[in-house]
Amino acid sequence: MTILLWLFFAIDVGFIVALVLGVRTKRPSVVWFSIIANSIFFVLLSALIFLLAIANGISEP
Repeated sequence: MTILLWLFFAIDVGFIVALVLGVRTKRPSVVWFSIIANSIFFVLLSALIFLLAIANGISEP
């Protein structure tokens, strides 16, 4: 399960990188889409990582 946590953490970092790259573009539609989509995905995946970390802590002695 720890491999899954690290994989999701790497994807979460990818969302932050995509957010930064999207904000640096010149087109306003891309900027707004990047902010909205990456923020939603980041929050949802962070919540999933938190729940998996709790499950990992409970299951391992």
